[in-house]
Amino acid sequence: MNHIRAVFCVASIIQLVQGTTVERKIIVSDKVPAPLAFYSQAVQVNNVLYISGNLGMTVDGDLVEGVTNQTKLALDNIGHVLEAAGITFDNVVKVTVMLSDIQDYGAMNDVYGLYFKDKAPARSAFSATLPREAKVEIDAVAMIGAIIDVQEQRNNAPRIKGTLPMLLVLLVQCTVFYQMVFR
Repeated sequence: MNHIRAVFCVASIIQLVQGTTVERKIIVSDKVPAPLAFYSQAVQVNNVLYISGNLGMTVDGDLVEGVTNQTKLALDNIGHVLEAAGITFDNVVKVTVMLSDIQDYGAMNDVYGLYFKDKAPARSAFSATLPREAKVEIDAVAMIGAIIDVQEQRNNAPRIKGTLPMLLVLLVQCTVFYQMVFR
């Protein structure tokens, strides 16, 4: 029974340290077209930025011609949203590309490669029916803050850099709490 109390103590301290509040912030850039429907250009939740799908549209809402031009403008628009959030394409970790014709994949990819060179994010691409008869729509997920690149890890051993010291502190605090309350 005492062990169960100790586990609850550790869980309570971890919850106290981590907190339960989630911060949400709507990101808006006046350099991109206003949303076509009921959605935000981007939503930041804690340190994650979710960028809505962008078409190759000018700020006035005009769709440019061709998959190459639309891809460039969609990525430029994503860049403006990233800028409004205070980050760059280096912070992007996931991209989804939707093409009205999957045969345009090569042309899209040629432009895409100009924006993501050294550390390309994870990406999905598929064919879909797009609004306004667009050729391409691109959305992204980015991290707010400094990103530290680590070397590839070939085994599945967990990385415990900052976690272990924190757990040890929590264990000591829980032990002291346990001794004060239950003895």
